[in-house]
Amino acid sequence: MNENVGGLGDAADTARNKSTDHLDDLIREAQKEEEGDTKTKRFNVEIPEEVHRHIKAQAGREGRSMKALFLDAMEMYLTNRGA
Repeated sequence: MNENVGGLGDAADTARNKSTDHLDDLIREAQKEEEGDTKTKRFNVEIPEEVHRHIKAQAGREGRSMKALFLDAMEMYLTNRGA
């Protein structure tokens, strides 16, 4: 799809692909949540930007969501604490 959209060319294609990839990730996460019978609660926490970048990068390297990475980390922490 190398149409020169409004003179943007490859930049438009890149933006379009990023938007699609992001939406695909959101859809996959929603489907995973729907498949499980586990009830969920929202947990919001503020973290330093640098920590966020590291988590996001690690999730990307593993091809997983930040949510999945966080949940695994919390499960390991709680298991180690005997919870």
